[in-house]
This record gives sequence, C-alpha cells and structure tokens, in this order.
Amino acid sequence: MNSWNKIIFIINLCIVQTTFAQNNFKAIIKSKEDNENLVGAIAILQGTANGTSADKNGLLDIKNIQDGKQIIVFSYIGYETQTYTFNFPLSTEELQIIFLTTSKHELNEVAVSTTRISRNIEDIPP
Repeated sequence: MNSWNKIIFIINLCIVQTTFAQNNFKAIIKSKEDNENLVGAIAILQGTANGTSADKNGLLDIKNIQDGKQIIVFSYIGYETQTYTFNFPLSTEELQIIFLTTSKHELNEVAVSTTRISRNIEDIPP
C-alpha cells in the first residue's frame, strides 16, 4: 500500500466516523398544566443555529447532533423557557416528553382611546 492509498484510506475513515457521529433528538412538547401539545414550540441546540419547531402534534425532531453532552433549549410564547442537558448518543431511542410551565409574568394593560370629530371629507380644505 503506497502512501497515497494510506492517506485516502485515513480520510475515508474520518468521513465515515463523522457520519456515524450524527444523532437525532425526537420529543413531544406539552403544557404541564393541561397536558396539551404545544404546536409551534421551539427547540434549539444551545450555541448553534440547529433547531426546529413542533408540528401540529407537538412533535419535533432535531437532526445532526454531535456526540457528547449537548444542551437543548425549549421555548414557547407564554411559557417558561426550559433547558435540558442530554448526553448523545442517548441510551434509549424513546420519544422524549418535555413539559413547559406557563409563565407567571403578566402583560401590562393596554389602553386604547379615540376621538370623534364631525367632519366630512367634503369639508377638508384642498
């Protein structure tokens, strides 16, 4: 085996290793209070742009996660953001169920006011 064949063999071995090092994470996002699926909830792998949102069944699937300890951040409007640490590859391929609790923060009151004037369009100067 000449040196070029060895180099090509090593490169191919590295490519195969990185291909097998990719993991997927599947979960259902639910409301802790009423156990309802949270359609559109977001999960993002912390420190990356790798993430996804939950479908109409609350199911989400993050692909291409590297081996090792990874932090996933779960969020949804009106709910507290939750952060979980997972060690990939996961020991089980079971679907994870993530519960989010409603936020305790209330929005400020919004006041809308209007006035009425007795003008017709014809009365407005040109």
